[in-house]
Amino acid sequence: MRRLIVNADDLGLSGAVNDGIFEAHKNGIVGSATCLVTLEGWEDAVARLAVHDALDVGLHLNLTWGRPAHGAALPSLAPNGRFRGKRGLAVALSLGRVSRDELRAEIAAQLQVFTDRLGAPSHVDVHQHLHAFEPVWETLLEVAREAQVPWLRFPAERASGSLVTRWVGRRFRRRNRPPAPTRTTDHFRGIGLAGRLDEDSLLTILRDLPDGLTELMTHPGGPDPSPTHPDRLAGARRGELGALTAASAREAVDAEGIILTTFSAEAARAE
Repeated sequence: MRRLIVNADDLGLSGAVNDGIFEAHKNGIVGSATCLVTLEGWEDAVARLAVHDALDVGLHLNLTWGRPAHGAALPSLAPNGRFRGKRGLAVALSLGRVSRDELRAEIAAQLQVFTDRLGAPSHVDVHQHLHAFEPVWETLLEVAREAQVPWLRFPAERASGSLVTRWVGRRFRRRNRPPAPTRTTDHFRGIGLAGRLDEDSLLTILRDLPDGLTELMTHPGGPDPSPTHPDRLAGARRGELGALTAASAREAVDAEGIILTTFSAEAARAE
């Protein structure tokens, strides 16, 4: 049996990105999304999720853009009150210069912000895959298990692409999956196609989908993403939206006998 969760990352980045995600849910094959709780599109996302309540929503943990959710100073994680950015955080993590206590405090703070407004998240993933670094992964596991988060992203994909995307896949393939009750999908797709997912590549993924449960990571959005963050996917979001809402995508799902599902539905199924 082939079951597929199509997840849209970056809900809460901006109003335009939110527009694309809700359109991909209403008129396409997106059933789940993960939400950034500290950026300018957060309040818009919260308001619209009250209407689009069929969209399964989780936390898109952000450790690189803007300001932390935690109220106290986090000098190793966010010098001068702002996150270091992807490259800066990667270097600091590699050199062992990020406090695990600060990571724990910020992860817990973002989970709390999400839960206070939207209820418990059905799943958690990490913006820009920074949980490839052991300190982030191990701390996230601890906090998620304490908070009883049912699903964590495990992007152990063999994919072409940049050195970074290949490195992330290798890191997770060498890592043991967490023990129950923490769950991960059997397979993951999308890391090598971030910013390059089009109708043809989506149809190839659907045709070649393996048995079991797969998460497909996507990044649909509108034409005017946030101008305040270095969003390398800004020019590609509209194209991904077109692929996810194409009639051919739904036709391929039906023709291949793929079951579209969500993290919440799979958690209930496992009980």
